[in-house]
Amino acid sequence: MGYDSDMDEYLEPETEEKKKYGANAINTIHMAHGPRLHAIVAMDSLFTYWLYEDLTAELQQKDCLSGYKFFIEAQKALDRATMNGMRLDEKKMAEHKAHLTSLLQPLYEKIMNHSVVVSKWDGGY
Repeated sequence: MGYDSDMDEYLEPETEEKKKYGANAINTIHMAHGPRLHAIVAMDSLFTYWLYEDLTAELQQKDCLSGYKFFIEAQKALDRATMNGMRLDEKKMAEHKAHLTSLLQPLYEKIMNHSVVVSKWDGGY
């Protein structure tokens, strides 16, 4: 029972939507309204900001903030590529894939045949 439990019923999709789209079904939050919804949205924003402040302070202490900023900027580029697509030279991609696979295969085999590494995995291979 959290601060937003008043909205639980709106976070589930309608039955037909769920049957059609499964986990990708859209919830019914657009049907919620009123002061309680506004208060919950405001609290979500405030809590998200507090988490951001805590995260950046911790990253700053560990001298990792520049890496985090790089990750966020890279994610923006990936988001744009996801939304808009990108041009791709399939022939070059196949050439690079073959080259990278040839470089990675010996490393993969070395890892998979390393008894100490394999023994650390749950269930083994």
